[in-house]
Amino acid sequence: MPSKVLIRTFSYLELLAAIRNKKTRELVLKDLSKGNSAIFESLSEICKNIILGNIRLKAADKSKLKKYKNLIVALASKPKTKSIQNKLIVQSGDALPLLIPIVAGILGEYIGSKIFK
Repeated sequence: MPSKVLIRTFSYLELLAAIRNKKTRELVLKDLSKGNSAIFESLSEICKNIILGNIRLKAADKSKLKKYKNLIVALASKPKTKSIQNKLIVQSGDALPLLIPIVAGILGEYIGSKIFK
């Protein structure tokens, strides 16, 4: 079950994942890191759930995310400070277009099941 923070920020995460230009995505993430920590909490939650196995990944998705294994582990663990976590996310914005679509399907099913109950 996704947290309220993840549900609330998911549309922003999808927007970030849709930005294909690396420089633009980096600038947007830097701007967000100044005030909106909820998005970074959501990314951390996604990484934590991937590690715990709460998000089932297909073999193809696993192989794509293997490149970002260290980043996923770093984001899932409790950071020493928020600024360190924010820097990690901003520097490695390349993982977003991979992480978000994987979670989108699962979150979409969950939200749909709640709406159409």
